[in-house]
Amino acid sequence: MLQKKSIDPEKLKIISFVTTAILMLFVNAILTNIIIKKTNILTEQKYKDSYQILTEGYAEAIKHKLDVQLTALNSFNSPELKYLESKEIQKLLQEKKYNNHSSFLQVFFLDKDGNSWCQNGNVYESSDRDFYKAILKNNETIFFSSPVVIRPNKSAAIVYATAIYDNNNSVKGALCAAIDIYHFKEVINEIKIGTEGQLIMLDKHGKFIVHSDDTWLNKQYFPAVPGFQSKSSISVVNKKEGMIETFSTKEVPIFLFFRRIENTNWTLGLSIPKENADTLKYTQLIYQILIIAISCFVIISVLILELSLFSFFSRNQLLATTRDSLTNLFTRQKFEEEAQKLLNRNKTSKFMLIETDIRGFKFLNQNNGIEEANKIVCYFSSFLSKLAEQNNGVLGRGHADHFYIFYKIESVHKAMNNFKEFHKNLANEIKNYEIQFFPKYGIAFYIPDSESKFKKTSIKELIGHATFAKNTIKENILTSYAIYDSTLLKKSNDEHYIESHMEQALQDKEFFVMYQPKIDLTTDKVVGAEALVRWNSSKLGLMTPYKFIPLFEKNNFIKKLDFYVYEEVFKFLQRCIDKNDPIVPISMNMSRNHNKPDKFIHDFLAIFRKYNIPPKYIQIELLERTALDRNILTSITTMLHKEGFTVAMDDFGTGESSLNLLTKVPVDVLKFDKSFLDEAINEERTGLDQDSAEVISSLISLGKNLKKKTIFEGVETRVQVDFLKSIDCDQVQGFFYSKPLTEEEYLKFLKEHI
Repeated sequence: MLQKKSIDPEKLKIISFVTTAILMLFVNAILTNIIIKKTNILTEQKYKDSYQILTEGYAEAIKHKLDVQLTALNSFNSPELKYLESKEIQKLLQEKKYNNHSSFLQVFFLDKDGNSWCQNGNVYESSDRDFYKAILKNNETIFFSSPVVIRPNKSAAIVYATAIYDNNNSVKGALCAAIDIYHFKEVINEIKIGTEGQLIMLDKHGKFIVHSDDTWLNKQYFPAVPGFQSKSSISVVNKKEGMIETFSTKEVPIFLFFRRIENTNWTLGLSIPKENADTLKYTQLIYQILIIAISCFVIISVLILELSLFSFFSRNQLLATTRDSLTNLFTRQKFEEEAQKLLNRNKTSKFMLIETDIRGFKFLNQNNGIEEANKIVCYFSSFLSKLAEQNNGVLGRGHADHFYIFYKIESVHKAMNNFKEFHKNLANEIKNYEIQFFPKYGIAFYIPDSESKFKKTSIKELIGHATFAKNTIKENILTSYAIYDSTLLKKSNDEHYIESHMEQALQDKEFFVMYQPKIDLTTDKVVGAEALVRWNSSKLGLMTPYKFIPLFEKNNFIKKLDFYVYEEVFKFLQRCIDKNDPIVPISMNMSRNHNKPDKFIHDFLAIFRKYNIPPKYIQIELLERTALDRNILTSITTMLHKEGFTVAMDDFGTGESSLNLLTKVPVDVLKFDKSFLDEAINEERTGLDQDSAEVISSLISLGKNLKKKTIFEGVETRVQVDFLKSIDCDQVQGFFYSKPLTEEEYLKFLKEHI
């Protein structure tokens, strides 16, 4: 008999494995048809979602452009408008013409009678215009018009209108800006990414504001193709957002994705040729088939690897290299890997990345010990874990107190609301913790565009953006988070420009001084003025001190600027004396950076003695909320008195030791910040806040008892003036009497009110 051959066990294992693999491929082949059909449905939906998100992004970009223009228009608005007549407002608009945005054809004031008082000096009848009816008849606050013809050049334009109120909080008219309709085509060209699709913009009547073919501007569109007549431009603007299949003005089949631009009655549309969608779906279908085939190969490969390597690895060993030992969170490296995977799987979704740490963590560590510091880290991480879990996100810990969170969001607005709620709840919980600590956050958003699916977005890059945003908070304890955007980057670039050009600007005399009068409440006469510095930069334009003074205080350039201002004031006073013009004392601010009294007085007198000015006309304002030692303030005040100058304590009452300062620093004048008045008198409420009013009255009485003059700044209304008169305040300054004035304007005002 022939002996039966036995099968080699190793060969049997191979045969069995191959047979199993063939069966798996056969089953996958059967399932492929079902999966592809379902995938096609999902692909089409993802296709539509991606363009809807793109349309939303474009709409947000246009909204940002509109906000910039509205801000430029609102720069003409000031408290004094409520008291001015139409002709006076027209004159003010002409004087402030430098505030015009580059896109403005004309800025004008629309009064209740329908008259448009234009910057060019003309007055037109406008009661038939939609912006007149919206603001003056329908009581709308802001309105974006349909295309109109603007006189005198009769060009097509869009009008922005914002309501202006009189002293009784009733609408007295509107500030308006006319913008050439072709400007919006330029805006579209600036924000559009790539060449795919065409952007259009419609007004509330379905008329084109933007179209690639200018002959369609200010016209409605009704498709001529049978069955599509109802899908007109009018039907689009009657909905807030959506997508329709229709035909373009060139009768080409398209998908039109559209969305209402926030706070307007305009609609933005993105027109995508239908043939683009067919090509995309075919490509995605091939891609899906390849994925299924590859998945089979991966499954088999994983099985082989698992059989051969499983005995050499354990999950605990793997976790030890990817988990933080203190919090059991992902390490920074593992976080980046997992976050990148999540992003790569959802390229068309929006994401939020948060980078956070604890203020002064090194100080907490040194003062409370490593063990307590570790408890704080774990306590903080437990709250961050809840935030990550609620949003199905990824959480990791970096060095020391640094944490990173990454998760998918529906919209930026909703995400920020959820974050603010989280931050509020955490702050309340921290109040009850045994050691107080204060987190700060940097936030960056991933917003997909048409190029996102073709490029690799780096999590490292998003972390860098979030860290940059967080670093802008610096020592500002009142700010807990910052969001990375182009505005933040521009601010950083502007600060860099300021620091690199401040010396040259000083040499080129780009800094100049304005004067705000101080009024005696008994006589309503001018009894003094405050010198205020401004910067007219050749690149950044006219800047108020809030944009550059804090930066100059940090880099110590403020000392040079102070002495520059002092000499400019001395020159002005000397000219007044030489010309026999009226003269009153002028106060000048002394920065907190002057921490050496002897040097300050020496340098100050060196400039002052170059001019023939009586010391009684010079007053130095010291800031109460200063980092200077109390003894330094006392020493400077005493030296200034010795030379015949007067001294004022600026922002008195807002610091932590006001009363103690009064006994140590012998100032002549107490100057109160406008924040006191804001607390005591809010014109949206009736009457005074009694507690706040009594505090102000007590402070004024205290000043009187100590034989010091009292002055309030930031006075803007008659109610505030009457209140301060009733409590015997000596002087005021503010927009109610006068804004800061140039030398010529100030002299004219002084001659009229001295």
